[in-house]
Amino acid sequence: MKDDITPKKPDERIEKLERDLYDPNKDHGQRDRRKIHDRKIELEKDFTDDEYERLLKERSKYNLPTSLFKKIFFAVLIFFFATLAVAGVTLYEGQTTVSEELIALEILGQPFVDGGEELELQVRVQNFNEQALQLPDLVISYPKDSGVDAERVFLRRSLQDIDPQGRVTEEFDATLFGQEGDIREIEATLEYRIEGSSSIFVKQGTHQVIIRSTPTQISVIAPDTIVRNQDVALRVDVSSNSNQQINDTLLKIDYPRGFEYVSSSLLPNFNNNTWYFDNIGDDVQSIEIIGRLAALEGQGQSFNFEYGKQNQFNKNEFETVFNSIIHTIDVQKSFIESSIVVNSDASDQSSIRGGDDLDIRINYKNTLETDLRNVVLTVNLDGDLYDPSQVNLQNGFYNSSNQTIVFDQTTNERLALLEPGEEGDFRFTIGGKELVGASGVLSNPFAEITVDVEGTASNGQKEEAFAVARHRVLANSDISVIPKTLYYEGPFRNQGPMPPKVNETTTYTMVFEITNSSNAVSGAELSTFLPPYVEWLNVIAPSVERTNVSFDNTTRELVWRLGDLRSGLGVGTSQPRQVSLQIRVTPSITQLDEDFALTGDIILSGEDTFTETELNFRKTPLFNRLENRRAVGADGRVVQ
Repeated sequence: MKDDITPKKPDERIEKLERDLYDPNKDHGQRDRRKIHDRKIELEKDFTDDEYERLLKERSKYNLPTSLFKKIFFAVLIFFFATLAVAGVTLYEGQTTVSEELIALEILGQPFVDGGEELELQVRVQNFNEQALQLPDLVISYPKDSGVDAERVFLRRSLQDIDPQGRVTEEFDATLFGQEGDIREIEATLEYRIEGSSSIFVKQGTHQVIIRSTPTQISVIAPDTIVRNQDVALRVDVSSNSNQQINDTLLKIDYPRGFEYVSSSLLPNFNNNTWYFDNIGDDVQSIEIIGRLAALEGQGQSFNFEYGKQNQFNKNEFETVFNSIIHTIDVQKSFIESSIVVNSDASDQSSIRGGDDLDIRINYKNTLETDLRNVVLTVNLDGDLYDPSQVNLQNGFYNSSNQTIVFDQTTNERLALLEPGEEGDFRFTIGGKELVGASGVLSNPFAEITVDVEGTASNGQKEEAFAVARHRVLANSDISVIPKTLYYEGPFRNQGPMPPKVNETTTYTMVFEITNSSNAVSGAELSTFLPPYVEWLNVIAPSVERTNVSFDNTTRELVWRLGDLRSGLGVGTSQPRQVSLQIRVTPSITQLDEDFALTGDIILSGEDTFTETELNFRKTPLFNRLENRRAVGADGRVVQ
């Protein structure tokens, strides 16, 4: 039983097959041969979905495999055609591609040139490629002038096609400008095409030229350092550096942002920074510019000076710049700080009415970390607003010959030695002038106050600084209105009882005269209100003022739009500006035995164009009291 369940070994099976093969009692019939089938096997379609998918996957094992030799044949064939394609492309590119490295371009010319003179240049191009350079253009460019960001001049010249191994030589003339020693770079660009391509290719070359001299020379004389808000003087000298006369030139100065132009020895032709010269010969042309530089301490402020040929189409611009210089001034902190306060105003500018006094305080402080000895503060006075004979001060000396006030150790012993950080002040008063006096009208009156300081540092070196503090006082123009009430006189015929009677109408003529003293006034306007018992008749003289006068029936406001008022209006022999208006009044019983107002408060306003201050003049109401005090009813009292 045990032998029956033991698995048979492979050798036993082979032995059994061998015994059966040689057993004469066994009948060994021929086995049926399998049918030969086509590559395509038709599968039964009547299967479940899963069975059908399985049969499709097994279908590939019935396909006959491609021969190995056939695969090798196709691979060799593909490689052969690829080799032919690469060879063809390489041969074609070799015939059509042009290399920039095989183009020689050089610029021949002098390495030095005088500014403004023509420079002869020779440009050589040689083509070492196997293909021609088609439609070539040769472009030369160089800086137009010596400006920092000067535009470039372009000279273009079209050439004939340059054949293989061909050579072309072209000549150009260029005019260069610049300071002595400046380097100017000339660029040459060859633009070309090649056969079979629409692209434009370029080949470039450069040549540097040193400016040996300029047709003109400019020099700048200016300080390297200043104190903030201090006046600065700049001098520019312009001279010829050529045998030829130079005509129609400009000098332009680009000021830094913190610079305020004050004056110059020669008035500018354009703005406040451009001067025109019709010719420059052997004589030196000098211009001195005075200005004020307001910048933070430690900052450098640069001035750019340019000189060159005037543009004939834009007179304040350059056609060509000959010279360009940049000068930088460093702003430093003063060893003594100072400030000026006028009538409690510590700003740089204030305004007063004519005749008002100037209460002035000068503050000072030692900003050094060491002592200062022999300190001197000099207050400079300028202008026509103050009265030189009315200077009241203590601890100082007023020098009327040069209009200065000096504070030093002889007038105040504390100035003999100022310790680090020590500060103090001086006070004085100056009388102001009336704007209208016996000598006439003060036009645009002002008073300028500046402070100069000096002292000796601990190392014995003398220090000084000018205009370390500045204050400008302007006088507002005096505008005024003179109102009058007329009955018997004036441009209109008035009617009604005089003196006025209760419940009876009487007409009056109101006259307003406008005067203005020292400064021009813009946007002037007179306004007032009419009481409810005053009737507006819209009768105005002169007729030219009719369009300037308006009355609002709802608000009852009367407005006279004056516009601009010239200085000196109504002063001396000058006639004031005048308008006459007719109104009608019916007095009430409540006004019996009293005079009455024809208007409310009269307000005259406008802007002073010199001080840029809004002016307002207020006048009390105009009553029905007549200007002619001796006329009947002049007191304006209402009768029964």
